[in-house]
Amino acid sequence: MIICRALPKNGYSNFSLSILEYCSVKDLTAREKHYFDLLKPEYNVCKEPGKPNNTLGFKHTLETLEKISKSRLNNQQKTCKKLEVTDVQTGVKTTYNSVNLAGLALNIGHSSIIYSLTSKKLKPYKGRYIFKLIE
Repeated sequence: MIICRALPKNGYSNFSLSILEYCSVKDLTAREKHYFDLLKPEYNVCKEPGKPNNTLGFKHTLETLEKISKSRLNNQQKTCKKLEVTDVQTGVKTTYNSVNLAGLALNIGHSSIIYSLTSKKLKPYKGRYIFKLIE
């Protein structure tokens, strides 16, 4: 998404998220159109409510959902890296097929594991786990 690239580039403090108005679902398209015309937002993907890019109420076909699922699975398989986790308290080494699976098994957020892998700290995570990517 455009905004995801713009946030780090321009600084998070230069952006804000605000609720402009509460309205009923039946008035949503008209109110959205009003604010599009008034504010001319730079980062909206759908420039006009009710047009083909508007996903309100849109449902993908089963065929499309299957394609999306297969694509995500293929991408995940390409990017998954095996991870060896050593529990320094027990000395047990366990291999996981991905950072996400290790996180689920150990009840640790995958971002914490990634941070631990990329940081220069030599201490075990929470004094217990040492993470090592397996190529």
